[in-house]
Amino acid sequence: MRIGSQRKASDEATVDLTSMLDIVFILLIFFIVTSSFVREAGVDISRPEASHSNAQQDTDFIVAIDASNDLYIDGVSFDIASLHRILANEIGQGDAITLLVQADKNSATGTVIKVMDIAKGLGIEHIAIATQTVQGQD
Repeated sequence: MRIGSQRKASDEATVDLTSMLDIVFILLIFFIVTSSFVREAGVDISRPEASHSNAQQDTDFIVAIDASNDLYIDGVSFDIASLHRILANEIGQGDAITLLVQADKNSATGTVIKVMDIAKGLGIEHIAIATQTVQGQD
């Protein structure tokens, strides 16, 4: 037994995690902001299936055609004449654009061809048709 020696509770060294949490949240925000998001037309479209399709990454303009052959751009319905005007305005901004046609599998082929014909008539050279990969094939 030691007399005169009182053992005091020792302070343990702690690590302040505030700075590390700040950095983690900043990185999280950075990755969320810089990640690429999948662009959709804003309309519920049942795409036709294709077993041999390539992924299209950069698309400037999306035209959706639903089962009742209505045209949509960013969820807003348009007719063929308006589509011509809108695409002409897009081309007028200077850069060459890529057009993605998202047609419902039950839509009329004629409507898809009209959209593609308008695009070709305006000088759009890059036109893609959205499909869905057949399940079970890669």
